[in-house]
Amino acid sequence: MFTAIKFTASYSSVVTRAISMGYYVSASDSLKVLHCSTLECTASTNTVADNTSASGQWPTIIAGNDGNPLVFFEDRNKTTLRMVKCLDVSCTTSLSKILVPGGVVGRNNVVAIRSDGTPVVLYERVDVQELNLLSCANRSVSHAVVDTPFKRL
Repeated sequence: MFTAIKFTASYSSVVTRAISMGYYVSASDSLKVLHCSTLECTASTNTVADNTSASGQWPTIIAGNDGNPLVFFEDRNKTTLRMVKCLDVSCTTSLSKILVPGGVVGRNNVVAIRSDGTPVVLYERVDVQELNLLSCANRSVSHAVVDTPFKRL
């Protein structure tokens, strides 16, 4: 199982907010998001966020400026980098989008949100052994640019 965890608010050494986790389920080839409503996770929502063509491997999850999860992951069948934007904190509704088509991409993602709310994703392209930086031009990620790749030495 591939897993990623995020907190819905800033925290220091003590967790004071609920947690969301994105994970891959091999039996159904799908990406799921588990959102704990309490710190102890005694109440939670577990939702299939994407189940199109072996989606969900290598997930990275982060809270967008709206507090809702954004999950970046590999679509194994299409070998693409995909993103799910949850439209609510529990991810009961979401939008799925291919960000980088082709190649073997979407593994070992690192995601950050800029102060303007736009995501930046560093991801591995396994087929040519390079790291790429994807800069999203807006919060809806309707336009993104892959910057110059970093070759492995």
